[in-house]
Amino acid sequence: MESWPRNMPASLEDLCVQYCVEHLETFTHHTTTTDHTTKCTLFPGVSLPKTICDKIFDFYMEHVDHVHCNADGFLNIFSNTRGTQLSRVTLANSNVTDCGLGLVKDQPIAELDLSCCTRLSSDCIPFINAMGKTLRSLRLESITYMFEGVRDGDSIFATQSEADSDGEPSANVEKNDDPILKCPHLRKLCMRDFQLEENWHDGTLQLHDIFRWCKLLTHLDLTQCNVATETFPHFQCLQHLMSLSLADVYIHDLDAVIDSLCQLKQLKHLDVSQGQCETPVMYPRPEQYLQQLVAGLPRLTSLDISGTNLAGFEKAEIQSFRPSRNQHGEDTQHMDSSAVTCSIPGLEGRTLEFLGLFGCAHDACYRKNIPAKRVSGESDEEQVLLSLQVYQDRCGLLIKALNSLFHLFRNFAVNRQCAVLEAILAGMKRHLWDKQVQIVGSASLFYIAKGEQKDYITQKQRRKIISLLLRAMETYPTEQTMLRNGCLTLSIFNIPHDVMYCYEKLVNFLLRMLERAQRDDYSHRIGIFLLNCLACQVDGREKEIVGSLGAIETMLSIIRRKLLADVCDDVMEVAWSTMWNVTDETAANCERFMDKDGMGLFLSCLEKFKDHAELLRNMMGLMGNIAEVKELRPRLMVTEYVQVFSDLLDSTSDGIEVSYNAAGVLAHLASDQEETWLVRQPSRQEVLQRMVGAINRWDIRARRNINYRSFQPILRLLTIFATPEVQHWAVWALCNLCGFCPDKYCSLLEKECGIGLLESIQADTRPYKAIQSLAQRVLKQVQARSSWEDQDQEDQVLAGAVGGGGSGEGGQGDGQLGEEEDKHIVKDNDDGDMGFADSDSDEDIRL
Repeated sequence: MESWPRNMPASLEDLCVQYCVEHLETFTHHTTTTDHTTKCTLFPGVSLPKTICDKIFDFYMEHVDHVHCNADGFLNIFSNTRGTQLSRVTLANSNVTDCGLGLVKDQPIAELDLSCCTRLSSDCIPFINAMGKTLRSLRLESITYMFEGVRDGDSIFATQSEADSDGEPSANVEKNDDPILKCPHLRKLCMRDFQLEENWHDGTLQLHDIFRWCKLLTHLDLTQCNVATETFPHFQCLQHLMSLSLADVYIHDLDAVIDSLCQLKQLKHLDVSQGQCETPVMYPRPEQYLQQLVAGLPRLTSLDISGTNLAGFEKAEIQSFRPSRNQHGEDTQHMDSSAVTCSIPGLEGRTLEFLGLFGCAHDACYRKNIPAKRVSGESDEEQVLLSLQVYQDRCGLLIKALNSLFHLFRNFAVNRQCAVLEAILAGMKRHLWDKQVQIVGSASLFYIAKGEQKDYITQKQRRKIISLLLRAMETYPTEQTMLRNGCLTLSIFNIPHDVMYCYEKLVNFLLRMLERAQRDDYSHRIGIFLLNCLACQVDGREKEIVGSLGAIETMLSIIRRKLLADVCDDVMEVAWSTMWNVTDETAANCERFMDKDGMGLFLSCLEKFKDHAELLRNMMGLMGNIAEVKELRPRLMVTEYVQVFSDLLDSTSDGIEVSYNAAGVLAHLASDQEETWLVRQPSRQEVLQRMVGAINRWDIRARRNINYRSFQPILRLLTIFATPEVQHWAVWALCNLCGFCPDKYCSLLEKECGIGLLESIQADTRPYKAIQSLAQRVLKQVQARSSWEDQDQEDQVLAGAVGGGGSGEGGQGDGQLGEEEDKHIVKDNDDGDMGFADSDSDEDIRL
């Protein structure tokens, strides 16, 4: 198995950079401009090192929401060249304007990326030229409009002085032939997706007008550009060019351009691949073309002909020529009878470092004896992985490679999962706005997150996965396949632990997703499951966040829709379960439930679905949380409610769970002073008698699917000596819990000072014998546990059943699906709610 990176925490420097970016006020002033945007200005006297500046800039652009970010306001920090120094500026997909770019024109920038910056115009070109003395790499993708009008009579370039590649004036140069990009030291230029000839058919500006003045270029990327045949001769002025990409450039007349390409004698890498078409591009004489290119480019070591027929037909009789040296040390070629057969006509005698054959005609990548050390294709894992790595900027081929990877995962044939993971994450990050990349990428992430190597995934990688999935779902909130893949993959992680860094953002998204859902498809079901897991195992602050974002209202809306449809399914049950979780020891959420007519829905569900044990248990658990809130108990003191709770004491639904929860509600109602019992029928005494009768029927050794994180609500009832029936329920609950799970609950009882309360019951004469007997039994359980050196095997089994089987403690309780358990949606609440809804996860991952 390949090596994974060490699971190391972020460096102190990275943490400081993150904090500074998230709290810009620590080193900048914020002022509001006339257009109501915020401008950041560096504090006087503050100076940031160059490496820190680059890190701050990169972190901001990587984590900011590009749709709503204030790029110009942030760039104003770096207008102070005395206190800041930038060398690498990536503004891709940002809302930077011409003025914003002008703020950093005096910085010593070596690398500049302005791809897909839709607010830039030709007015920014002088700012780019101002950086020309230091600029070495420039990326201008999908911003053809930036050059619109630069050759017009009134253009700002019409009066600029002519300059050659060294910055010296050129003689006899017409005004219309001024250089557009004055970057004499530029080495790398990317102009992807430029359609100049198509947009400006009058010929005022041609593609070569932009790049031909950059005489020192070593790398030129014209992927997906509309390159006219007349442009190719201008490549000859780039005599230092080592890499040329003409990917997805349809060459109408290959015969007419091959001679021009062959003049680039320094060229080491050539890309003429096609990835946009479903079928390979078919040239008339592929073998001849390939042979001409290879013969004319003596230094070529890397060639990509993916998506074409340039690999020709395999001819078994073709043998490779092996170079030898004559007596003068010069290379010669001769036919060696022992030479290995070459399967790519036109490449005889050459062994390339890289050859791109993905999607080539005639299954070229499946051939043996391919004359290259590394080959991109779809025949095996190594070829697919290489394809993922080299086609990061090519949506068409990247999607095809991701599809091939998905099918490899379905056949359990991926070993290098770390490298694959990094390639998927890079591709999804690069192509956020391509829906198919996000969908297909998320499908493979599912298999990595649940695969045999899942334990090696580092925390940093986990966060990248979670962040990219959440960002993709936010970008495509109505795309059911994206929601399905994203939610299902998230459910595999340790919820909520792994998502605490983005807790509020994830909760907010899930709630909005559930509000939009018009039908209860799988994404709806897994979404409500995730929300339920997010409400488990968290403190009151997070529960309050969930409530403040509208969880109660959303769950009640789902329940109303189910009631109207006369349907009680797992979605209905989890909606009640989620409210059970989110109201646990959180009075504000309990009040929200009451204010939104939750009790009316409670009675309606009880009347219509009274035979659904899971539903009854979830609803009564929620009622117990509300009854714990002293201020809300008067609102429960309604004849209809009290009668329902009293009648449920006799319920045998779900074992003792419904009856137990009903008794708990009534115990809390009766714990207040007698005059607060405002209901005539049933009377307080009648209810207390029925409650004791129910408690006496329960099996004290009953194994429970329940999980208490605190005994405080129960311990409060131990002090109610005026109403011993209330104490009876509380002591019975403690005795039962400490009996079937002593290791957890005896410790919890000691931690929360419950021992003294039980001892006070034993010493008092007011509690009747049954209460004192149960109190004594609990104390013995605690004493016995403290003397154990090893936990009893039976207790281990029971604790495992509580944790892994659905109590909310352990693997299932924190929302993580195991390999066998991922066939179900698990519903788990803080007090031990657990249920299942059938769904085969593998079958639900889609492309």
